[in-house]
Amino acid sequence: MNEQFFDWLKAFSPLETHLKHIYDTTHAPVTESEFFHVASALASMPQNTSEPRDFWYAIEAPVAADFHIQPKHFSNTLDESAFFAPATDIAARKHIRFCPDFIHSHNFYEGVYILSGSCVQSFQFADGTSERISFSEGDFCIIPPGMRHKLAVFDDSLAINIMIRPSFMKKQLNSLVNENHVLFDFFLYTLHANDFPNFIMFHTNGSEKIRSLALDMLEEELEQKNYAQRTLALMLGLIFTYLQRDYSQNIHFSSKVPASISYIPQIIRYIADNYQSVTAASIAARFSFSTSYLSKIFRKHTGQSIPHAIQSIRMEKAREYLRSTTFSIQEICEFIGYQDTTHFIRTFKKYTNCTPLQYRKRFEP
Repeated sequence: MNEQFFDWLKAFSPLETHLKHIYDTTHAPVTESEFFHVASALASMPQNTSEPRDFWYAIEAPVAADFHIQPKHFSNTLDESAFFAPATDIAARKHIRFCPDFIHSHNFYEGVYILSGSCVQSFQFADGTSERISFSEGDFCIIPPGMRHKLAVFDDSLAINIMIRPSFMKKQLNSLVNENHVLFDFFLYTLHANDFPNFIMFHTNGSEKIRSLALDMLEEELEQKNYAQRTLALMLGLIFTYLQRDYSQNIHFSSKVPASISYIPQIIRYIADNYQSVTAASIAARFSFSTSYLSKIFRKHTGQSIPHAIQSIRMEKAREYLRSTTFSIQEICEFIGYQDTTHFIRTFKKYTNCTPLQYRKRFEP
């Protein structure tokens, strides 16, 4: 079924045919306004629900819906609400060929898999610098929230976009990614700090396993059968597992990232593992830093202080206990490392704008 599905993807859809005609005629991609005009017209067309394999219904409709927004939004961060259906955490799309290569960012993770051919991805950094990376068939790039980028596909190459909500990654990180791997550190860092966004790219050399899983994810997304989200999560976990196991020697990061950033995921992980008793002094001792140097690099790369990071993790643990257990407030206070219940309640209220009891009541049946 994969190869038949691949043939459907390879053929130019109605929207791509229209965009390609303009490109061939003008030797330039359509303008943003023209693209929005075409996409909006497509989104308003009636769907042929009797043929789930019809190209427009299966391929074009989700994309048209994605881009059926105001053009001005592309100068800012795209919100996940425009790309994910309610109660979904993972989405897959075919990248439409010959559409303008918008510079944009978004508040979700995006995996870009090159199914066939090649393309160029450009990244822009907050300091005004940029970087262009050539992608080849089989390359898998993960772009974090906040990373400004654009993808140019102006031939018959095919790319698949896999989008993931950060809230899902926070909850499922340990089940999706091996802790003792740079991919885990990448997610850990970008989930907790993103002052200097980075990307991570794996060269899979056309791995048939990764290719098959990427196609399966797109097909699963388009069919929307029962348990589609659970199936997509399992497939995503397999992709991450294969990337970690088989392609760790072929990882590419941005050349713009400072060397000291490599310590941040380790520090965040150490705080998460020892949040009940950890202090800035104990972290500095663990990594053989002075406390002042530790504070400097941590604030530089995360935008927050060590005490604030410890407090944030403690508060998240407290919210988890309040949602899923019947432990008393005093017990939870002790579990997360606070000695004074009054201080804990006051801190929790400042963090969540409600008391622990008020928060717990929200989740009572």
